[in-house]
Amino acid sequence: MIIQDADLEYDPGDLMKIINLFKKNPNIGVVYGSRSLNRSNNINLSFAKKFRVFANAILTFINNIFNRQNLTDAHTCYKVFSKKVFCNIYLQEKRFAFCSEINTKLSNLGIKITEVPIKYRGREYDEDKKIALIDAFDSLKAILKYNFFDKRYIKFYKKKL
Repeated sequence: MIIQDADLEYDPGDLMKIINLFKKNPNIGVVYGSRSLNRSNNINLSFAKKFRVFANAILTFINNIFNRQNLTDAHTCYKVFSKKVFCNIYLQEKRFAFCSEINTKLSNLGIKITEVPIKYRGREYDEDKKIALIDAFDSLKAILKYNFFDKRYIKFYKKKL
């Protein structure tokens, strides 16, 4: 199962790198494409893009603390799941909070996330970039919700995984 934003910021050619990881190691459950592992993504960024990179780093740091993960890009939109993992996670959140929900649920279920570097060409707001400050708050709210208040899914899914 592949999740990719439809906004053309990610290079579809990177998907084969991720799919090949699954072919080589069938025990992998989840692979994320990391924009942070590819340093060439951060060359010649505008102030707005630099601010988004910084904000993503802060949110990834918070994600890693609460979810006991070691991700470099918790909010990437290149996420690839084995069918077994994806079909056993009930998703509820929309927009940016989806990333925090899935990260938290994977952590609570003990599922490791593997990261690979990907290419990324971020858009500007005048190119119809939709992310806003409210999305960061929704993301934080989802981390707290699925770590402390809504863990009903864990018993059911741990049996299946």
